[in-house]
Amino acid sequence: MDATDMWHSRGEAQLAKPMGSIVPFSDAPAVSKLSDMSAKWPDSLAFDDLQNDGYLLDKQGVPTYKYTTQGTKIGDKIVPLPDGKAFKRTLTVDNPTADLYCRAVSARRIEQVDKELFRVDGTYYIMVERGFDPLIRSIGQGEEMLFSLNDLKSPLTYSIIW
Repeated sequence: MDATDMWHSRGEAQLAKPMGSIVPFSDAPAVSKLSDMSAKWPDSLAFDDLQNDGYLLDKQGVPTYKYTTQGTKIGDKIVPLPDGKAFKRTLTVDNPTADLYCRAVSARRIEQVDKELFRVDGTYYIMVERGFDPLIRSIGQGEEMLFSLNDLKSPLTYSIIW
């Protein structure tokens, strides 16, 4: 990022400006229950629906964030890949409740490029690990990529590539 404004002339906005690609992420919950597939994804959770359970560090010092949402324990790990052009996200779920989903992305357009590869708004990609079939659903002026977390046998893993 370009941090010049943070120290040069020190009188202006002092905002760090990203250099290179920008991949916007949603501030809505990544995991939530849906009463049915036409239900709107929540923009927030009720106070009682989210409990921070801390984090664990792996041998490289990368944290896995632990939380309980709507009665289900989640482990959420985001790791930058060595080439510096992608993040790998892994979600583990203990005893999922019914109708639990992960929203990987909300965008104007999600196109399937290959069996496990999806282009998002023509600017970045989501690569899904084999064995996981995302559900792409239309919402208003855009689309969402959801994964069912019901009966999850192994951790859900996908990469965000730019």
